[in-house]
Amino acid sequence: MSQKETLKNHLRSLKFTKKKKKTPYDDSPLHVRMFFDSDHDAVHDAEHDAVHDSDHVSDRPKDSDRASHEHSDMYDEDDIFASLNGSNKKEHYRFEANRRYFTICVYAFFFVVASALAIFSITKMSAIRDAISHFLVIMSPFIMGIFIAFLVNPLVRQLDAVLFKKILRLASAKARRILSIFLAYILVIGTITMVFLYVVPQLAESLSELSSLYDGKDAGAILDSITNTLNKLEAYLPANYSSTISEKISSLLPEIIAYLSNIITGLLPLLINFSMSVAKFALNLLLSIAISIYILYDLRKLNKLLLRLTYSVLPIGRANSLSHTVKECGNIFGNFIVGKSIDSLIIGLLCFIILKIFDFPYALLVSVIVGITNMIPYFGPFIGAIPGILLYLFTGFMDALGFGIIILILQQFDGWVLGPKILGDSTGLSPIWVIFAIIVGGAYAGVLGMFLGVPVVAVIAYLSDRFIVERLKKKKLDIS
Repeated sequence: MSQKETLKNHLRSLKFTKKKKKTPYDDSPLHVRMFFDSDHDAVHDAEHDAVHDSDHVSDRPKDSDRASHEHSDMYDEDDIFASLNGSNKKEHYRFEANRRYFTICVYAFFFVVASALAIFSITKMSAIRDAISHFLVIMSPFIMGIFIAFLVNPLVRQLDAVLFKKILRLASAKARRILSIFLAYILVIGTITMVFLYVVPQLAESLSELSSLYDGKDAGAILDSITNTLNKLEAYLPANYSSTISEKISSLLPEIIAYLSNIITGLLPLLINFSMSVAKFALNLLLSIAISIYILYDLRKLNKLLLRLTYSVLPIGRANSLSHTVKECGNIFGNFIVGKSIDSLIIGLLCFIILKIFDFPYALLVSVIVGITNMIPYFGPFIGAIPGILLYLFTGFMDALGFGIIILILQQFDGWVLGPKILGDSTGLSPIWVIFAIIVGGAYAGVLGMFLGVPVVAVIAYLSDRFIVERLKKKKLDIS
C-alpha cells in the first residue's frame, strides 16, 4: 500500500480538519477541533474521495480524485505524521486577555467591596465612630502641626523671597529657608507672648471692673436684697404661702447639703483631670510646633515626593490636572484664612482706637470680641456687637447706642472697602452660599465651623465647577 493510501485510510478513522487560518481552537485536540470546525462539508468530501480511491475503480484519475488530492494538500501534515508516529502530546488552551471582560470584573469587584463596606458601616456605626475618634486623638499633633505649617508658610515664603533673597541677597537656598522659618516662628511666638503679657491682664482688669457695677455689694448683700424683695411680695400672696415656702426649703435643705458635699468631694479628682488635660494639651502643642517646623523645612521634598507618586500612578494629563486642582484648592483655603485673619486684626485695632478716642470703658475687651467674631463672614460684626451693647447698657444707654453706631460703620467699611482690598474674590461664592456655609458649619462645629465652613464650601464649589466643565467639554457643549 502506498503512502498516499495509508494517509487516506488514517484520515478515514481520525477525521482530521483541513488546514485553515489560525484560530484559538488550533491548539486543542484534533477531535475537539473537528467539533468546532465550521467547514464540515469539506471534511465529508475528503472522506468520500478517500473511500472511492481505496476501491481502485480506475487507474485514470477522476475529478473526485483531483478534488480529494486538493483537499489532502490542505491538511496539516505535521498533525498527520504526529498521529502516525503515535505522538500523544497533550495540548492546552491558551489564556487570551480580554480588556472588556477584565474591566467588567474590576467594576464588579469594587462594587462588591463597596457594598460590603457600606453594610459593615451601617451595622457597626458606633464602633466605627469610636475608632475614628480614637484615631483623630492619636493623630491630633500631626493634624495641628499641618495646620500650623499651613498658616505660617505664607510668612516663611515672604521672608525668604523679600528679606533674605532681595534685601540681604543670600545665595544659599537652604540657609534662606532655615533663617526664614526661624524668624517666622520668632515673630509668631513673640506676638502670642505679647498678647498674653499685655492683652490678657487688661482683659482680666476689664472683667474685674465689671464687678464695680454692683457698687461694692457682696454676695450677702445681694442675698439680703432678694430676701427683702420676697418679704415685700408676701403682702400680695396667700396667708399660708410663707409657711409653705419654709417647709419646702426645710425639706430640700438636706439634699442641697448632700449635693454640695458631693461637689466638694469630687473637686480634687476634677482638678487632677483638669491638670492632666492642660499638660496633655501643652505637650501636643509642643509636638505640633515641632512637626510644623519639620514640615516647613522639608516642604519641597514632600512636594517632590507627592509629584513623583502622582505622575508614576496617573497618566500625564490626569496628573497635571490633579496637581493644578490641589494647588488651586490650597490657594483658596489659604488665601481666605490668611486674608480674613489680617482683615479681622485691622477691624479689631480700628475698634480699639475709636473706643479709646471717645473714652469708652472696656475698650480692649470689647475690641478683642469684635476682632475675633469678625472672622465669621457677614454675621461676625453683628455677633460681636451683641456682647458690647449688653455690656454698655450697664454703663449708660448712650454708650450702648454709640457703640452700636461705631460697629455699623466698621461693618460697612469692612464690607465695601477693606474686605475687597484684602480678600478680593478669594472664595468665588455668592452670598447665598456663604450664608449656607455659615449655617451648616455653625450647626456641626460651632464658631469654628462658621469660620471654616466658608473656605470648605468654596473648595467644594471649585471642584464641582471643574467636574462640570470637564463633562461639558467632553460633550462639546458651551453653557456659560
